[in-house]
Amino acid sequence: MSSRTFKIAGCGADTPKVKTARRQDKGFTLVELLIVIVILGILATVTVFAVTGITNKGKTSACAADNRTLVDAEEVFYAEHSTYGTMAELESAGRIVDQSTLFTVTLTPAADDYTLTGVGDCAGFVSATGVGAAAPTPTTTTLPAAPATPGSALNVADAITFAGMDALSYAAPGATATIVVIDSGSSGSGGDNAANNFDDLVNAVPPHTGVNLVLADLTSAANAAAGVDAIIAAHPTLIVNYSGGSSGPASNALISRHQFFLGASFTPTNGIESVLDFYDDYFAGGLGGTPTTYAGLPALRIGPASAATQAVLLPNGAFAASAKAQFAAAASSLPADTSIVMVGTGQSFPGLLSTYFDPILAAAPDVILADPNFQIQASAGGSTDIDQYVALNANPPTQFVALTGSDFMTSIT
Repeated sequence: MSSRTFKIAGCGADTPKVKTARRQDKGFTLVELLIVIVILGILATVTVFAVTGITNKGKTSACAADNRTLVDAEEVFYAEHSTYGTMAELESAGRIVDQSTLFTVTLTPAADDYTLTGVGDCAGFVSATGVGAAAPTPTTTTLPAAPATPGSALNVADAITFAGMDALSYAAPGATATIVVIDSGSSGSGGDNAANNFDDLVNAVPPHTGVNLVLADLTSAANAAAGVDAIIAAHPTLIVNYSGGSSGPASNALISRHQFFLGASFTPTNGIESVLDFYDDYFAGGLGGTPTTYAGLPALRIGPASAATQAVLLPNGAFAASAKAQFAAAASSLPADTSIVMVGTGQSFPGLLSTYFDPILAAAPDVILADPNFQIQASAGGSTDIDQYVALNANPPTQFVALTGSDFMTSIT
C-alpha cells in the first residue's frame, strides 16, 4: 500500500491563526505602561489639589463665621455694658455658647476697643468686617491752637494733617469732639459737595460749640480703604461721608468695617448743619436722656440699662418729630422697671442697612418702636418693611410697635 501524507488545515506550525494568537499573548508594551502611569499621576495630582482647596475653603469659612459671631457678640455686649468683654465675659453674659478655640480677644486697658487674633487654623486670619481686627497704627493728628476768644475763628479754616491726610479744621475754642467729614474729591459722587458745603459753613457761621469740624481729603491717602482705616484708628466722635451715602469706595469701606457714619449731601436739610444737629441731639444730649451707644450706634437712654423691659425707639420717617418729643417727655413718667433707648440711625433717612440693624435685634430688646414704613436694606440690595424684618429675624421674638403719632408710652408700660 502506498503511503499518503495528510495535511490538516489549521494545524501547521506556520498557520496565520497561530501567529496571531501568539502576538496577542505578548501583553502591554513599555510605552503603553508609561502612558498609563503618567495619566494616573496627573489624576492623583488633580485630586490632591482639589481636596486641599476644599479643605482650605472650609477652614476660611469657619474662621469667617467664628469671627463674625465674636464681632456681633462684642457689639451687643458693648451696647449692654458700655465696655467690650473678654471671652469668658461674653460666655457668662450668654452672648456666645462656648469660648472660641479659633480666636483670642485682647481688650484695651479701658475696654473701649478690642482685637481678635486668629490662632491654630485661623492664624493670620484678617477680619472681613474690620471690627476687632488689628487696627492700623494711629497717625499723628496736628490740630491748630484754639483761638483766644470764642468766635474769633469765624471764616478761618486751618490747614492740618489728620490721620496722615491733608485736612481743614474749623474748631471752636476748647473743642472736645471731632467730627470728620470725608471728602472723596472729584472721583466721588459727592466729593466736591463736601468741600463746597464746608466752605459755606465756614463763611456763614461761627465754629460749633465744643466741636472741631475736620474735612479730610481722602485722595491724599494711599486708597479709600487705607484712608478709612486711618480715620477709624484716630477715634473721631462722628464720621460723615459725602460720597453717595451708602455707595462708593469710602462708604463700602465704612460699612464693611461695621463703622457707623452719617451720609450727607449738599442740601440744606442733609448738609453739615444737619450733621451738627445730629451731634447736638445724640452726643450732647440735646433730646434728653443719657448719651450712650446701643449695638454700636449712637443713642440716648432713659431709665436703667438693667430694667426689666427694654424698648428701642427709631425716630425716623413721618413720626420723627412727635417720637422725639415723646421721648423727651418720657423722662419724667417712665416706670422704674422700664428703659427706652432712642437710636440715631441718620438724619431723616427712611431706611437702615441690615449691617447696623441686625446687632439691634441681637441685643434682644423687648419692644421696637418705629414708623411702619421704615425699611431695612440688605447689603446686597433689596429692602424689607421693618415690621416684617423683625418678625422674621428676631430671636428671641421682639414685639414691634408701629408709631402713629400718638403717645407710644401706652404700648410699653
